[in-house]
Amino acid sequence: MGEKGERDFLKVLYFDCVSGISGDMTVAALTDLGVPPEVVRQALAALPVDGYELGWGKTVKNGIQATAFTVTDTRAARRGTADGASAHQAHCSMNDIEAILHLSSLTPPVRQTALTVFRIIAEAEAKIHGVPVGEVHFHEVGAIDSIVDIVAAAQCIDHLAPDRIVFSQLREGQGTVRTQHGILPVPTPATLAILQACGAPIAFTDAVGEMITPTGAGLAAALGETFGAPCPAGRVLSVGYGAGQKDFDHPNILRAVLVDTEEDATRDTVCVLEATLDDCTGETLGHALEVLRDNDMPECYFTPITMKKGRPGVLLTVLCPPDMESRAAELIFRHTTTIGLRRSLVGRYVMARELVTVRTPYGEVPMKVSRIGDITQVKPEFEAVRDCARKVGVPLDTVRRAALAVFDGVPETQGYIRLLRKDEKEGKDDGGSKHEGEFDETTERA
Repeated sequence: MGEKGERDFLKVLYFDCVSGISGDMTVAALTDLGVPPEVVRQALAALPVDGYELGWGKTVKNGIQATAFTVTDTRAARRGTADGASAHQAHCSMNDIEAILHLSSLTPPVRQTALTVFRIIAEAEAKIHGVPVGEVHFHEVGAIDSIVDIVAAAQCIDHLAPDRIVFSQLREGQGTVRTQHGILPVPTPATLAILQACGAPIAFTDAVGEMITPTGAGLAAALGETFGAPCPAGRVLSVGYGAGQKDFDHPNILRAVLVDTEEDATRDTVCVLEATLDDCTGETLGHALEVLRDNDMPECYFTPITMKKGRPGVLLTVLCPPDMESRAAELIFRHTTTIGLRRSLVGRYVMARELVTVRTPYGEVPMKVSRIGDITQVKPEFEAVRDCARKVGVPLDTVRRAALAVFDGVPETQGYIRLLRKDEKEGKDDGGSKHEGEFDETTERA
């Protein structure tokens, strides 16, 4: 955190899914954005897997030049049939995938990202087919090209190291697609299950054909912090276009935009869940709030309302990160009598915050410091103020004013007070230990 008036800058990676998303489109977009292909090659060389060739090339989709990324199974070429490759790959289970990744020499972050993507896909497939996750056979997803796509995408993300990853609304086609399970509707059941679980919004188009693959949906679910949001304001650092294999009336591309933004340091997106209740007891309502807060959802509250037939009731409102929406909904249904919820994704401005500890004649007081632009708000933590006031026997306001004076660098009449230095908090003060009541005239920040 900088000095007063200084803003933080965040590097945001934005995926504009104007034509859905797939594994090869993601790798193509990120390498077109600026990740060197050699970085991808080195990561894939760490896998105990061979029998494939990588290719990058330029193509044009409806007048837009884009990068195409291809993976060729050389084993199938040697056997002279693609059917043999498919039969071999059908035996690739989630347990096989995990073994491959754990045997690799990938860096831990890349390995973990790849595992997360595969587990998301496996959980969706297990739900659809009614089998344990470890026994899921991936078919298309377990093929060599999808293993390569997912690991390559994970390596690209690790190389770019964005602070946040944001996805637009995901656009999908219609009709059917041929799979190892036969002809399935678009989107496939696995793709739809993945997007349902992560809360990503889908916009269906008139295009005939699949635009969101299970691999693409898995990548979006694993990487995305926010879905359905516009590209954040800021300085565009780089743009990449990844081409899909099909041709539609619209450009079949995935656009990746890297933005250096200060606005996103003070903005975020939250999910709002609401339920109206008129048949819950006060004890049940109070318990529901306690459960929600115990599950890392502190922003929940009741609002008195009048319901049908003039009955008094309450509106339960819960704010949570989008990735906790499903958990929040489950807790609300479990611990209240509601049978339905309203949900919405909303953007909000949030001041950047830090916690600073100050030392006063009455004890140490943590201070919540919030900033946006040249605006700074400082608030002593109430519990610490209360504890100090009780211990010394002074009014709350006396401790509060003393803590604020320390932060502002103003000496109090009871003696000089100052901020507690970081090295003192760690017990490493070179000047020796201080006795209670001794204060320096400095105002260093912790």
